Amino acid sequence: QRFPNSIANFLFQNFPSPPPTSNIRDTGQPVTGPATDSVLNNPAVASNPNYVATGGGLYRNALQSVPDGIPDIGQAAIQLSEKTTANQFSIRLDHELSTAHRLFGRYIWDKNVADDLLAVVRPGFNQPIDQKGQNLTLGYTWILSNRTVNEARFGLSKRRRALEARNEGVPSIAFDDGVISFGNFPTNPAVFAQDTFHWVDTVTISFGDHAIKFGGEFRHVRDDSDFAVRRPGVSFFSIHDFAQDEPTLVSILGIDPRTGLIAPNIRNFRFNETGVFLQDDWKIRSNLTLNLGLRYEWFGRPGEKNGLLTNMIPGQG
Repeated sequence: QRFPNSIANFLFQNFPSPPPTSNIRDTGQPVTGPATDSVLNNPAVASNPNYVATGGGLYRNALQSVPDGIPDIGQAAIQLSEKTTANQFSIRLDHELSTAHRLFGRYIWDKNVADDLLAVVRPGFNQPIDQKGQNLTLGYTWILSNRTVNEARFGLSKRRRALEARNEGVPSIAFDDGVISFGNFPTNPAVFAQDTFHWVDTVTISFGDHAIKFGGEFRHVRDDSDFAVRRPGVSFFSIHDFAQDEPTLVSILGIDPRTGLIAPNIRNFRFNETGVFLQDDWKIRSNLTLNLGLRYEWFGRPGEKNGLLTNMIPGQG
């Protein structure tokens, strides 16, 4: 009512919270200066008659806590109804080329979109999670003889996870006095995508009392993401500081000081994994089988496609 042209009034008018139903109270009035201050931040606060010392170089704005007859905050019961939409379909193909050659194929597609109303319960700041996936598996079986079988499989998995945002122009605004916050997470919208290529080849040989298996596998993983800090996080001690545009903290600024623009944070990680094995199921007696095996796996170090991988390099000493 007293600051019709303020940013606070604009946000409260466009994104109102549910009306409070209990514990409605007058917590004070917006006056010049933050709710609390310190001599380190503002040496003049020590001589300001509106401030009272609270110890440790901190001062409280006493004038701000004087009631003005206007209710400021209260408690409200908020009912949330989140919606999830999910779809999936799959296709499978089996084909016998001959008695010695068989093909197998399977494809699965899925999509899931789910609301996220719990992170910021104020209406207008839903942050849906959009997930998509595709999985392809191809298999080939070759019966070389009555004792030897070769099985080869190739798999491709594509996963995408998007963290969306509504009303992206509103920064993340939080309050210490319990007022419902505004805005989305500073890093939303964000996108994470992973592609995994997987190859497996296994040979099985039956030799007397031994069933021998050996083979190997190879995985290539592409992990891409766009996870930039697109808006700041702004904190206020109270609703009165909000009306006066007196933040206590502004953090998570993803701005490149050289350009004044949002700094991109696109990464394209790549890494490989391999494994080989040898297994022998030895049937010593009709009621006793000994399982022997040896496996070696190597998990490669991740790298970044454009040389943007960061790491900590400790100094001397």
